Amino acid sequence: MLPPEKSSVRRICLFISTEMHLGGGEKSMLTVLEGKETAGFEPVLLCRPKAEVGTAARESGVRVVEVEMVQRDLARQPFAYLRSLLRAFRIVLKIRPAILCGDGWRGVPYAVPMAKLLRRPAFIFLREMDLPPSSVTRFLTKQADHVTTISKAQRRFLMEAGIINDDNSRLIYNGLPMSYLREGNPPEALRVSVGLQSEQLGVVLPGYLSRYKGNLIFVEAVKQITDQIPKARFYFLGGPFPNVSNPEDVGFDKVLAEKVSEEGLSDVIKFLGHRDNVADVLWAMDLVVVPSIHEEAFGRVAVEAMLAGKAVIVSQSGGLPEVIQDGKTGIVVPKNDPTALAEAMLKLLEDDTLRNAFGKAGQERAQRLFPDTLKRDKMWAAIAEVCHQ
Repeated sequence: MLPPEKSSVRRICLFISTEMHLGGGEKSMLTVLEGKETAGFEPVLLCRPKAEVGTAARESGVRVVEVEMVQRDLARQPFAYLRSLLRAFRIVLKIRPAILCGDGWRGVPYAVPMAKLLRRPAFIFLREMDLPPSSVTRFLTKQADHVTTISKAQRRFLMEAGIINDDNSRLIYNGLPMSYLREGNPPEALRVSVGLQSEQLGVVLPGYLSRYKGNLIFVEAVKQITDQIPKARFYFLGGPFPNVSNPEDVGFDKVLAEKVSEEGLSDVIKFLGHRDNVADVLWAMDLVVVPSIHEEAFGRVAVEAMLAGKAVIVSQSGGLPEVIQDGKTGIVVPKNDPTALAEAMLKLLEDDTLRNAFGKAGQERAQRLFPDTLKRDKMWAAIAEVCHQ
């Protein structure tokens, strides 16, 4: 390693993201970036031109440096990747960071090689519940000096796959800003704005429209209970993925709308689309469901719902059961099981006392375990520790 800078000089911590859109993982990274006064570091973000995460970082006062980087299919375009890595390295040489932090699998192919060339620590925060997209990424991840995971389930999965080990990794849960916190009953005008009348009950599935988010399972579950609880209304909150990489998600929003129509559910299932006021929409509802059928590493939307004081139903998917407490703040159901989801929704919609008790307990849990300040402090403490090793 190069000798450490003098204590009077603020050390630069370089964060690297190749994502163009601002998803949950990027929001979690921004939580850390905003702790720029912590541990004597100055964060700098290296990202692609016009990336949404770069815009958001600038707005929070973080220095942003842009360079073209390859995001996907590195093995299929090795020369493009190497050229972009060289361009990035020339920029990083001028920045002289004390440590390089890669965001997710796609940050690894840039953070680790440049850290090794600079003889600086490579710190990776992983947020996916799958294997690296290429053998190159897998190899480089194993060369990182330290890795953080965001759930016990994700950590266990990656350790069993041989990607990480006890010596070079730690668990730090995601954290959310308390701006999502809502207390008391939502104003009637807010409920009306999303299409709810005073006597109706609202159930919402927040997140991008995707097969893997369990949207079709939700429709099947709704079909089973509409006759039993006619005052319930059901909602999708979110739009299509902005950058669809999976062929099954291409045009899925239209497939989903057609499914709702074919099942005769257009009167009870509504599409709210993308909304900037997510916290208010969650607050206006009575119940939130997250029936993912793929493995969620954490489950950020479940915490958003808990902060809004809502009971949450989640599937047995990755870290989701860690976020809520089954039978205390919500209900965990098997993945890909519309009947189990229907039964859980019916149970909570028919029992106001239980639903409200779950919501209150969930809000207390989210405030205690998942505040953004706790995430930020733990991340910067870990970065400082690795930087001094």
